[in-house]
This record gives sequence, structure tokens and C-alpha cells, in this order.
Amino acid sequence: MSGLHWYIARHYLGAGRGRGLLSLITWIALGGVTVGVTALVVVIAVMTGMQEDLRSKILESTPHVIVLEQGSTLRMNDWETVLDTVLSVEGVVGAAPFVLSQVSVVRGQAGNFYPQSANLYGVSIDTTRGSATDMERQIIQGALNLDPPASGLNPMLLGSGLADRMQLFEGDTVVVIAFENLRQDILGGLTPALRNFEVTGTFSTGM
Repeated sequence: MSGLHWYIARHYLGAGRGRGLLSLITWIALGGVTVGVTALVVVIAVMTGMQEDLRSKILESTPHVIVLEQGSTLRMNDWETVLDTVLSVEGVVGAAPFVLSQVSVVRGQAGNFYPQSANLYGVSIDTTRGSATDMERQIIQGALNLDPPASGLNPMLLGSGLADRMQLFEGDTVVVIAFENLRQDILGGLTPALRNFEVTGTFSTGM
């Protein structure tokens, strides 16, 4: 700091003869500026940390970019070609096809059902194409178990919140009811698709 800066600082911060009140006002103003700047720095730091934490939670189970085909069904034809095109884009380190459907998860025996609605997210785990999300990376690395169980049923990872509500644990069997691709029975009624799954683990995204 140059001599001029020191002179200006001493002039306005020092209490000279007959300037006691002005010095007090100056110090009060300086204190107010200090408190205001401190509060601003703290708020910016908290918001930055919250933003980074929220981003990491979202990207744990959601890719940076989702490619969809325009249409009412959102189903993509010839997705293999689209996948190869996406992987050829500079900066893309991983991509995978996925399906997302509204389902009901049912536990219990006949006459004592306990259904819960859920989103069923299915993704192809292909180690040669990289991982599109952190969750896929955890599955490939073995941190989340999605290996076929000894029972021969389809494996399923449940969100910890859903598993807690339904009191489901690893090794339990559930029935998944899908309301897409309904089949018509001989009487003309619509029958949903049912499939048995075995819970092989749980996960939590913090969302």
C-alpha cells in the first residue's frame, strides 16, 4: 500500500481534534461493512457447497444428457445406431440404453398384499461402453450387487426409502406389476405384466 493510501486511511479512521463523533461514525460504518461482507462470504460458501452436493446427488443416478426420440411413447427405434453416434461425440466417456416405467411393487402372500408405486429403471450394464452414471459404475465395480441370485429370479436394487416402507431386505422376493404393454385376455380384459424379482441390495441417492 502506497503512502497516499496510508494517509487517506489515517485521515478518515483516526480521531483528530474535534472529530471524535466523525471517528465513531466511521468505525460504525466500517463495522457494518465488515459484518455485511462476512455474511455475504458465508452465504456464498454455503450456497456453493449446497449446489455441489445437490449436483453430485442428481448425477449419481442421472446422466448428464438423456437422448430421447420424439413421439408419444418416447420409445427409440434403432437405438444401437443412436448409441454408437452418441459415443462418437467428443467428450462423451460413457453411454447406455435404458428403460423407465411406472410400476407397482408388491410383497406378501395372497390375501395380504402390500403394494407400493415406484419407478422402475432398467439400464444395460456394458463395461465396454463406459458408465453413464455413478450408480452404474458402482454396479460394475461390485459396490452395488446386481448379479443374478441363486434362486434364478431377476435381480433388483431397491431405493432405501421404498425398502424401509415395505420392510424389504436382501433376499426377499417381490412381484413387479407393469402397466405398460398390457395384454388382452380371452374375455377382452386387459392384463398387466407380472414378474418376480429378488432384492439383491438397496441404494440411497439422498434425494
